[in-house]
This record gives sequence, structure tokens and C-alpha cells, in this order.
Amino acid sequence: MPVTETMLRDVVMRTLSDSAFMFPSPTESPIADVELRVRITFEGPEPGALELGASTGFGRALAANLLGLEADDPELDSASEGALLELSNIMAGLLVEEAWGSAGCRLGIPATLDPTTPFPAQAQTFLVDDEFGLVVAIAGPTGGGA
Repeated sequence: MPVTETMLRDVVMRTLSDSAFMFPSPTESPIADVELRVRITFEGPEPGALELGASTGFGRALAANLLGLEADDPELDSASEGALLELSNIMAGLLVEEAWGSAGCRLGIPATLDPTTPFPAQAQTFLVDDEFGLVVAIAGPTGGGA
């Protein structure tokens, strides 16, 4: 089964709520302040990649929640990229499991991207607390980007 928009949205919302205690809302509005970008590839019945882009505020909030740090902790600036990399790994694992089960899927190593890299056409956007932006997309044969 290919990764669908609904499947991707559900994985994003479930992962953020279960792993980071963040409760995103899908939005049609573009996220203008994407300053962090990561990508993790996957191989399986339909190879591709999961791409995430986030505002600095989202990265800081994610790092605080994953690491149990206070919102004003100076470590958050340096930890936000690592937190987004880990989030991509969690999401990609759940996504391939939901789409293809254990049908020989493998995940690559999450890597950072230039924040100005265009997203694949079918990117989805989310807001957390009506403030912090997250963009999520599938690239490659599954998601229609490269």
C-alpha cells in the first residue's frame, strides 16, 4: 500500500502527541519560517524519503519535550536539530510499518538539509499551539517528489 496523505497526517499527529506531548493541528497555511530541515530515506516496496521542516520555535519546543528541559534552557538551541532528526527517525519507522508492515523495509540515517530546499509538491503543514510550524512531506516514488 502506498503512503497516503491521511496515513502521513495520522503518523505525524500520533508521533508528536505520544513521543513529544505536542498536539498539532493540520493547516492550509504555509509555514514561512522554516529554519530547520531534515530528511530520512527508506527502502522497501516503494522507496522514498520523509522530509521535515520546522520553525526554530518548533525545534526548541520539541527538544524541550523530548529531553525534559525547561523552555528557557540554553541547550535548546543546539538540541533542536538533533530532536528533529530523531523525530524523523521515529516517524519514518512508524510510516513504513503502517504502509508495508515488516516487508523488508530499511531506514537510512537522518540527515540535515538546507532549509531553503523546496519541499515536494504534496507537503502537509501543521501548527502546534497555533504558533510553531512543521512541514512534512514524502519525496520519491511514493510522494511524487525527488
